[in-house]
Amino acid sequence: MDEVRQRLQPYYLIVLAVLLQGLSPVLTKLLLQDDGLSASTIVAARYVIAVAFLVPFGLPSATKVAREGKPRRRDWVALICVGGFGSAIGALLFTKALETSPAGVVNALSKTAPIFVAFIAYYTLRERISSVRFTLVFVMVGADVLIGLGEYQAAPSSEVGVRLGGAGLAILAGLSRALAEILSKGTLRRFSPTTVALARFGVGAVVAGGACVMGGQWRELTQLSLRGWLILIALGGVCTSLSMSIYLRGLQQAQAHVAVSLRLVGAIITVIFSWVILHEALHPLHVLGIAVLVFASYVIVTRAAGVPRAPEEAASAEIGLEDGEEGVAPRAPTRLSLKLKIATVVVAVVFVTMFASSYLSLRHTEEVVRQELRLLMGQIATNVAQLQEVPDPPDRDTLQEYAERVVRQEIVGRAYSVRIVFLTILDERGHISAFAVNPQQLQLADESGSAYRKGDMSAAQQLVAMATSGELDRKHDLLTVQALRRQGEGQLPVVVMGSRRSLAQRPLEEVRSRAVFLTLVFVLLGIAAAVHFAGTITGPLERLARSMRRVQRGDLDVGLLPEGNDEIEDLGRAFNEMVDGLRVKELLDHAFSAYVSRQVTDRIIAEREMVFAPTRRKVTVMFADITGFTPLAERLGPEQVFEILNEYFELMIETVFRHDGMLDKYMGDSIMAVWGVFGEEQDDALRAVLAAVEMKAAIRDLNRRRVAEGKEPIETGIGINTGEVTAGSLGALGGDLKRMEYAVVGDPVNLAQRIESHTGTAGVLISESTYREIEAHVVARPLRPLTVKGKATRVPVYLVMGLRGGELIYTAEELASFGLSAREVDEWLSRRTFDEEGE
Repeated sequence: MDEVRQRLQPYYLIVLAVLLQGLSPVLTKLLLQDDGLSASTIVAARYVIAVAFLVPFGLPSATKVAREGKPRRRDWVALICVGGFGSAIGALLFTKALETSPAGVVNALSKTAPIFVAFIAYYTLRERISSVRFTLVFVMVGADVLIGLGEYQAAPSSEVGVRLGGAGLAILAGLSRALAEILSKGTLRRFSPTTVALARFGVGAVVAGGACVMGGQWRELTQLSLRGWLILIALGGVCTSLSMSIYLRGLQQAQAHVAVSLRLVGAIITVIFSWVILHEALHPLHVLGIAVLVFASYVIVTRAAGVPRAPEEAASAEIGLEDGEEGVAPRAPTRLSLKLKIATVVVAVVFVTMFASSYLSLRHTEEVVRQELRLLMGQIATNVAQLQEVPDPPDRDTLQEYAERVVRQEIVGRAYSVRIVFLTILDERGHISAFAVNPQQLQLADESGSAYRKGDMSAAQQLVAMATSGELDRKHDLLTVQALRRQGEGQLPVVVMGSRRSLAQRPLEEVRSRAVFLTLVFVLLGIAAAVHFAGTITGPLERLARSMRRVQRGDLDVGLLPEGNDEIEDLGRAFNEMVDGLRVKELLDHAFSAYVSRQVTDRIIAEREMVFAPTRRKVTVMFADITGFTPLAERLGPEQVFEILNEYFELMIETVFRHDGMLDKYMGDSIMAVWGVFGEEQDDALRAVLAAVEMKAAIRDLNRRRVAEGKEPIETGIGINTGEVTAGSLGALGGDLKRMEYAVVGDPVNLAQRIESHTGTAGVLISESTYREIEAHVVARPLRPLTVKGKATRVPVYLVMGLRGGELIYTAEELASFGLSAREVDEWLSRRTFDEEGE
């Protein structure tokens, strides 16, 4: 778990930074709307404040790096000039876009930097990007198109160009910031995150400050209210400096395009804050586009764990490093724990449920308020219309006076009070008889840009046309009602009036705040419950994983205490049963291997068969026994005989296995070993002879110990032959009680045993067929052909003297026992070692 937390740490830092950055557009929008600051003034002020926050932390680090002289000139250029300018220009474009477009929309479009970062990182940082993630990047482009269409649909006809221009500025801000991110990723190899943030904001302050001074806009700060200064300090000090430092620390260890993709989560945070604080309503296409962006960024981040970087790619990613310089080591793929996944899903479900229920509840409440307001206004409009139905209708002046009195009237609902914004009374021909307007409430302008005025009949006619077409209700903060008169087959409006919809909905702010509070409370409770619930699932699984790792290391002395009464308990019981089965298997395996050859055991396990059909194979057979064992056994007691045999067999068997031979059987004081029975190899004969030479050396060392302990030495004779035999299962194969063994039979086996019986005191004799296989690797002396039982002709044999490049394996006494003359014995002893070329 510690390793998982360490891998996820950079992403935790990035998410924390994104949460802080999500508030930044909303605070900037407040400064633009309520305090009237310009874009360059806001950027310059927030960057200066951010620099003030970062200087105590970033300046000492930058001074130390400069003093040590590690960065080159181009590193300083990338850090200060390009990275700083990219960040500053991006901030200016971003703030400018906020003047004309909703904060959530601008933040979403400017956060589509992965579209650019993915390509730039691929070609400059050599980051490995899968085709799926490239596809998701293009999906983000489609999401941008959706958001742009939302801007087109939501904007009034007179503002379409302005809103789309703001969207374009937001995308350009994303491109500028993408370049800054790439350059920051490169500079993070030599500078600390705080130093990089300090340089970016320092240069940004100079760029934005220059634009502010040149435009004479710096005087705006002298008229800023205390509330505005607090917002500016929070924006520059917390949202800018702290969030960027945290983000760069995460970017230092994460891939650039993954980190930037994760920043899209800030779009959701901004949408929530802009809806709660700024009361900005988003078009459904906005919401759909932002959802697509966040989903694509989520998939990109989760797939980052499944794209490991090859060592050569990691090496090539060290852009700008000279030979011998250290760079950032490639990170291992990120692993998300099951506990985190479960908790995230539960929290997401709780959040979506609360958000959806709160949203639907507020929308329903807003609709109820709207209907109530429309009903009250309809009653007023009906009363005004009835004035013209009386036999002696009032004249124009009276109607105008009445209209002005109605405009000053306050409509009182159950939880709100609003005033009429405008009232228009029309005669039977559709001409305006009276028009009254509340200019403080009607925040509209006619096509010439002049405010609507009392008695302006052309403006009144325009309002009537906009009201009857529904444009006022759709695109402005107005709710209009009409009183109609039947005329012929149609109806004509008699009274058209409107009021501010937002004023009637102000009491909903308390409801909205309460809904946000409850959502946050339930989300926090959901987090606690999700962590606890996930722990009840992952806790036993983690213990199971630890126990399985112990089993993997060969420790079967483990067990799990079943927990609960569900599938987790079943899993624990199944694990315990598995471990019990492994213990039994291990016991049987050890017992089986003690009586059956390791190769036979492995083949039984591999083929799941106990009976092997006979097959013809070319093998090398070895027989080895203790010379003079019968008189030795007569002189010693049974315990001493078994002690000698066990000590002898242990040496012989270990040597056979070390050279990949198969122990076929024990026969009194002798053993039979076979090479090539489970897969013919080119060097089977050589390995058998190597084992025989090693056996001679092992017996010699054993005899030294025995003589030192006052015990009798032992000698062994070895016979080896190579030929084709039949191998398979022998024994009682039918019935319920099976007794069998794996055996090799044939004339080569018998010949090997006959050769071993002529070895004398301690020789290694091989047949001619074996010698032809290994003559390039051993030194051997031909002996007089042997007369063996069952053979009509004599059998040629060779005495192995040693290995080429090795030493003579016999003593003088042993050479003499083989029938060599004294002169020949002296010749062999004088040579003692053999070269690689020949005898």
